[in-house]
Amino acid sequence: MMPKVVGTKGNPAQPELRMDMSAEGKEQSEERKRYHHGDLRQALIDGAVELINQGDVQSLSLRALARQVGVSYAAPYHHFADKVELLAEVATQGFERLGADMAKAQNSSGSSPEEVLLAEGRAYVFFAASHPAHYRVMFSIKRTDKHPRVIAAADACFERLVEDTLNVLGETASRDDASNLANVIWAAVHGAATLWNDGPMCERMGSGGLGAYVELMVVQLAEMVVAFAEKRKRG
Repeated sequence: MMPKVVGTKGNPAQPELRMDMSAEGKEQSEERKRYHHGDLRQALIDGAVELINQGDVQSLSLRALARQVGVSYAAPYHHFADKVELLAEVATQGFERLGADMAKAQNSSGSSPEEVLLAEGRAYVFFAASHPAHYRVMFSIKRTDKHPRVIAAADACFERLVEDTLNVLGETASRDDASNLANVIWAAVHGAATLWNDGPMCERMGSGGLGAYVELMVVQLAEMVVAFAEKRKRG
C-alpha cells in the first residue's frame, strides 16, 4: 500500500505512513496473544518434545525451538532461563504422566497385589515406548536442588512402586525389604524399556511386537517377586 501524502496550505506535503500491519507485526501480535492466554509455555514444552523425537536431547536449542513454535528468539526466555530449565519441565511432566499411567494400571488391574504390581510394570514399558522423548529427558536430568519438581514427581512414582511391592511381601515385611525389591523391579522395567526404545529388542522380537515383549518381561518379574517373597518368609 502506497503512503498517503497529506499537505496543508503553506506547508509542504509530508508523507503520512498508513500501511497495513507488516508480517513481522502480525507475528508479534500473535505472540502477544499467546502470552496473554498463557499457552506459550506449554507450546514450548510440546515443541521441545517434538524436536527431541526428531533428533536428540543434546541437539535441542532454544533458538531452534523458537523457530519450531513460530515465535521470536527471545520468547522462550520469558518462560525458561535456559535449556536445562526447559528440560526439567519436560522431565517433570513425563514423571507426572508416568505416575498417572501407573495409577490407571493399578485401578484397572486384578484384585491381587501381584497383579497390581505387574500391571504397573506393563504400564511403565508402554509409557516409555509411547513417549520416548519424555523418557529420555526424565533420566538425563541430574537430581539436584535446582529441580525440586522433577525430584518430587520421580519420587512419587517410586513410592507408589514401593507401596505396591510392600503389599506383595505382606504385613511382616519391612519397608527396606520392599524398597530393595522395588529398586530391582524398577531396574528391570527400565532396562526393558530402554532396550526397546533404542532398537535391539524391537528388532529381535520381530512380529511379536511390544505386547509380546512386555508379557515375557512380566512373566520373569512375577517369578522374581514370588521367589523373593518366599525366600523372605523362610527367613
